[in-house]
Amino acid sequence: MKIILMITFFSFFKILKFKACDGWTNAANESIWNFLIHTPACKEYLWCLKNLSDESHTGMFLAKELEEVIEQIGSEKFCAIVSDAGANIQNAHKIITEKYPNILNVHCIAHSINLISKDICNTSFANKILTRCNTIVTYFKKSHQGGAALKKEAKICNISGGGLKRWVNTQWHTMFDCVDSIRRHKEVLEKLQTDYENLLPQAILTILRSRAFFDDVRALAFALHPIKKAILTLESQSCTLADCLLGLAQLGAAIKTLPENDYCVFVVNPLQYSINVMLNLQIHYIY
Repeated sequence: MKIILMITFFSFFKILKFKACDGWTNAANESIWNFLIHTPACKEYLWCLKNLSDESHTGMFLAKELEEVIEQIGSEKFCAIVSDAGANIQNAHKIITEKYPNILNVHCIAHSINLISKDICNTSFANKILTRCNTIVTYFKKSHQGGAALKKEAKICNISGGGLKRWVNTQWHTMFDCVDSIRRHKEVLEKLQTDYENLLPQAILTILRSRAFFDDVRALAFALHPIKKAILTLESQSCTLADCLLGLAQLGAAIKTLPENDYCVFVVNPLQYSINVMLNLQIHYIY
């Protein structure tokens, strides 16, 4: 049995292709980094988790951490390292690729598209709608009476998909969840502004009664939906180059739905960014 396990262990590493690393800060304010192994068979394995809270995350330090894992497994078994585009981790990648020419530096496509969604959300049109949606969500999350009224009417109207949703500042694709939750509750919110007029604060009533508010919400949700869909697809283990191409095509079509003034200012950089993203995708496809 031990021999079989050792052979399986060896065979697994012989087909090993990609290594991915990422870091985050947990609730205890600790800097945790994970190191994942990807194989051509679309299998993903968590190699290790490291608490790097005591260290300064310079490119040199991260390169040493990467090299430690690479040497444990064998550099000849790797063809690429994948991560986000942070300056420190990219500097670490440069150090690694110079020492190991067979290991390529590849950016994370899902993270790249997430940055495109950030650019969309920073346009004046999107920022205005997101600010208003956030004001509405915050009120109903904090107000006991308002939240109870919303849940009551949502149940009567058979609203599906959950309640109003907040967005996470560092996860720009969650902007779609926030805007779409407002879109789904259109009937409920319109009823609240008439039947519960004395309950809702003036700031909320002003937003709900503003001209074309719900039309703008629907337009922004339409523009953000391909990003949400693309990121979920690209994070799956069965993702292919065709999925990436289709996701970018849908994203380009969604960008064109933005108002003309925002479209003219915004569209050039993301399209160029998408080209750079596709160049990196070809590396995934070839290897």
